[in-house]
Amino acid sequence: MKARPAAFFFVRFFVPVAVLLIAGAVMLGRTEIDRQTTRLMSQESLNVGLGAGALTGQIEGVSRDLAFLASHSALRRAIDAPTAENLASLAGDFASFSRSKGVYDQLRWLDEAGREVVRVDYVDGEPVIVPPEGLQEKGGRYFFADTMKLMPGEIFISPLDLNIERGKIEVPYKPMVRVATPVTDARGKRRGIVILNYYGREMLRAFAVSTKAVADHVSVVNSDGYWLKSPRPGEEWGFMFGRAELSLAARAPAAWQRIRAGSSGQLELDDGLWTWQTVYPLMAGQKSSTGAGEAFVPSRGEIEIHQYVWKAVAHLPAAVFAEASGAVWERVGRIAAVLLAVFGFGCWKLAEAWSAQARAEAVARQANAGLEATVAERTRALHEIIAELDESNNRLFSDITRRKKIESELRIAATAFEGHEGILVTDPRRVILRVNQAFTRITGYEAAEAVGQTPRLLQSGRHSAEFYAEMHDTLARTGRWQGEIWNRRKNGEIYPEWLTITAVHDDAGELANYVAMLTDITARKEAEEEIRQLAFYDPLTKLPNRRLMTDRLSHALTAIARRGRQGALMLLDLDNFKNLNDTLGHAAGDQLLVEVACRLKGCVRETDTVARLGGDEFVVILEDLDRGAAAVMQAEQVAQKILIAVSRPYTVEVTDDADRAQGHDFRQHHCTSSIGIALIDDAEVTTEELLKRADTAMYEAK
Repeated sequence: MKARPAAFFFVRFFVPVAVLLIAGAVMLGRTEIDRQTTRLMSQESLNVGLGAGALTGQIEGVSRDLAFLASHSALRRAIDAPTAENLASLAGDFASFSRSKGVYDQLRWLDEAGREVVRVDYVDGEPVIVPPEGLQEKGGRYFFADTMKLMPGEIFISPLDLNIERGKIEVPYKPMVRVATPVTDARGKRRGIVILNYYGREMLRAFAVSTKAVADHVSVVNSDGYWLKSPRPGEEWGFMFGRAELSLAARAPAAWQRIRAGSSGQLELDDGLWTWQTVYPLMAGQKSSTGAGEAFVPSRGEIEIHQYVWKAVAHLPAAVFAEASGAVWERVGRIAAVLLAVFGFGCWKLAEAWSAQARAEAVARQANAGLEATVAERTRALHEIIAELDESNNRLFSDITRRKKIESELRIAATAFEGHEGILVTDPRRVILRVNQAFTRITGYEAAEAVGQTPRLLQSGRHSAEFYAEMHDTLARTGRWQGEIWNRRKNGEIYPEWLTITAVHDDAGELANYVAMLTDITARKEAEEEIRQLAFYDPLTKLPNRRLMTDRLSHALTAIARRGRQGALMLLDLDNFKNLNDTLGHAAGDQLLVEVACRLKGCVRETDTVARLGGDEFVVILEDLDRGAAAVMQAEQVAQKILIAVSRPYTVEVTDDADRAQGHDFRQHHCTSSIGIALIDDAEVTTEELLKRADTAMYEAK
């Protein structure tokens, strides 16, 4: 029989190894692609959520301002006695309020017929009181008619649309939200409405700042799918011009159908990943309507709280996922090619050894055919053949043993090929046989230090004996265990790890090895903590944001009632802060806000809370005060301390190029503030009521 060539044995050895290696590479590539996809989806959800939160916070502040103006004493006097003196006083107060806020295009009182009685415009950074000859009739506008239908105390919030003056859309465009409430005289008779025209661009700018990481593919749409803000400005405000094609509903109908129906979510379509979150601008006691795109056309009707929505939408194109997947497959392909070359060389050497053995056996058969017929020669030849066969059998047995060992090592190598995950292989008694370079990089243990030990080498001490007993029981029943675990590196550092253990059986079904794949998830844990920080803390000042402040105020109310003590809520507003932004730039304003936060924290105890509501508004919560007059005195002392600290000069860096050209990089700025105080002595009062009290006190102080 002719001896088989080395190529035959090479194919026999190499093909199974190559199949295992390629299958492992495919599994690794898919795992990495899933990880990349999860990361992208998490980033999209986080940024869309931040943008939606920015929109909600702006509208809440406008509603508080309207409630303050509607109950203002100057307005009540002008309503009951509309003399020239009272109207001039009201216009002056409106102008002061407009200057301090800097975000309202118009502040107006319209009488019951819809004619403007008092109007203050905000022009080039200064309030302008409109003379009587410049006042207009607004009785035909939808916002007047819809507000007059409300009960006293209810608030109308218009759709976000473009401002219309004298029957035409104002150019350049002014995105506007009109917030209005009906007013009555002392006898309860309706005497018109108070209305604020809020610059929508301020709200959209806050959205842009919060979503700058995804600015190239995030937008805001209204309930009909029209763009209010888009990465492509030419697509915005289509409903104001009757252009139905300029809407998400027309451009991506399949995606819009799902986005419109769901409050929030993520959706993968052929054109990419859609992520959205719904913003509900209306609160209890507030109303809106469908609005109208023409000057004197009434709205189609009132809409409920859940119907007035904006959608923060991000669309990540499919090309981004394709590019990320292509990079992963390219990297995995290079690794697989190198490993195939190494294993191919080893299999070729093994095939040559087997081929040599086959040729030796063929020579033995030929020698046996040439024996002499004589008994003596046959006997001698027989002894020689027996001796040669014994030697061949010994060599064959030795070669078979060596081949089995090589095949076993190849199986282990194919399973534990080098990758980004740490891998260790143990025998059935859990003694470590082999580790890869990723294991060394993650744990700090070299292969020589780990081999011969057991995985107890990595135990952190954070898990109980019951935890490990459950792990071993699951392995025995299912042959697999995976989960999150805390392990210890060689240097003593404890770190989080995602661990997958698989039992490997031989051809006879007996347990041969355990293969463990481990991934250091420290970065993921840090990312989760960063997300928590973004959800509960202001990214600029690092102070608690509105959400965390509300939670702490609720806890403070409960604690104060339980201890029989009192507390105080302070609302602080910086005077003329917008002028600093307009003259020295937003970067200088941010520096001032950070320094104010530091000074506020230095004025209170560690047990007290300092938070930022947004813009230039801060909140201080004082707990564990004495009762009665002593609590008032303690709160006033802290307030005086804050006023002094805030009024000290600030040094801010100037970003204006003209100033830098003259060598002036820094400039001193003086800032004052107004504080409103609300005492806390009743656990039944709500957080909203406390904020309203402090807000009213602050405006009286201002």
